[in-house]
Amino acid sequence: MKNAREMTGSGKNRMGILCMAISLLAVMLTACGSGEKIYEDDRIKATVTESNGQLDLSVRIRSSTAPMREAVRKNLTEGELYHDFRTLMSDGIYYQYQDGTLDQEGGVYIYVYSSEAELEQALGQSLPNSSGISWPEGGHNFVLTYRPDAGTPEGDGAVDIQAAAAPEAVTGEELQVSWDVRVNYGTDRSNSYMDNITEDVIHEGYTSAQGLAVDLFMDERTGQVLVIWTEENVCCTWSLTGELTMDSVKKFVDTIEL
Repeated sequence: MKNAREMTGSGKNRMGILCMAISLLAVMLTACGSGEKIYEDDRIKATVTESNGQLDLSVRIRSSTAPMREAVRKNLTEGELYHDFRTLMSDGIYYQYQDGTLDQEGGVYIYVYSSEAELEQALGQSLPNSSGISWPEGGHNFVLTYRPDAGTPEGDGAVDIQAAAAPEAVTGEELQVSWDVRVNYGTDRSNSYMDNITEDVIHEGYTSAQGLAVDLFMDERTGQVLVIWTEENVCCTWSLTGELTMDSVKKFVDTIEL
């Protein structure tokens, strides 16, 4: 949200326009306080909320579910169940998980990978990503978590993948990209967020040069973008930050391949 600036001069028209703008902004923020829906279809619902003077975007994403193949279940349950886990990612940020149930049943399986190939081997399927992103070889680049869900008939929950932030090398805009994936087995919902946005955030649908249909949520004033792609039981989100335009974002999306 822009801060109001003190204006001088005696132009009544300018002052009238300013008052109208302030009134309009107040109405917008009032709507955001209770959750202003800015886009919805049968797959996603995007809502802007306001808290303590800050606007945030929340996107609820729905996709289908699929049964987990036995070979995948074996891959994802051969490790250790964690209640408390911490590792330093290649971008210098710690990934941390803690559920507060150290003396109880439950926990999640957590795996750290250095390459997308390792991820795809564990899941037995390919995942879309940009050819313009490269992570450090051998680094802690991806964390996969799998929580068995006793509430589903098969006992399978969702798989979540979080990648370390990395620069992309195709747009020339020095964008940092974070990549998150959810593979839905026991649930059909996930969420993505953009924090501390302005009222200028917009939505646009786009079909890439590779034929991938994505949803773009962009706030050019804060340099933030969410790119969301769903197909069957997979939902991928790319979070971009930096000096960007819609053209540079679409150029990035055109590099995403399955």
